Amino acid sequence: MNDPLPAGPYEMLSLGERKVPLYVIPFDKDGVLQAPKTAERLVADAAGADTVIVISHGWNTDFNGALGFYRATISQLNATMRGQQATLPGTTIVVGISWPSELLSEAKAPAMAGAPSAGDDADVSALTTLAHDLIAPADRAAFYELAQQDSLDNDQALALARILAPLYAAPDSDLQAGADAPDSAGGAGDADAADLVAAWRAAQ
Repeated sequence: MNDPLPAGPYEMLSLGERKVPLYVIPFDKDGVLQAPKTAERLVADAAGADTVIVISHGWNTDFNGALGFYRATISQLNATMRGQQATLPGTTIVVGISWPSELLSEAKAPAMAGAPSAGDDADVSALTTLAHDLIAPADRAAFYELAQQDSLDNDQALALARILAPLYAAPDSDLQAGADAPDSAGGAGDADAADLVAAWRAAQ
């Protein structure tokens, strides 16, 4: 798997006589932001920018295809500007909006800072699937925010445990069978948030 990228630009692109940052901002199929740290950095940097170029890919495009589209669009703009001897004043930021558009998705986005993760080499696509299949839509934004933290304090851990509790309560959940699952009279399905946090600490 790819290593997580620092919160901030995905890469630098040539535009005019300078290099400009490309931010990739991913959303899930319900429009929930998946990379809050990167988005926060983008908002801060955009406040001081003179030009912000926003690009979104079309239907049935995987992550690599979307990234290629962003690069090609800026490359074409760069060629046009050179041909017209045009320049953009001040600082410029390019934003690529990434959204799940594939009918059958195989390509996986890299684990970017601010995107959902469960460790240093977490897979964005896997946790996106987890969020859609098992987490209530109203809880997804909080899930993405908590899951990408380097560490959680007790209140944050309890909040994440409350969101994930239905996974442990599911009768066919593999998590129930874990050696570190809470041992209660009703089994792991009756575990509350405090039990889950205790089990996570014991597992660590």
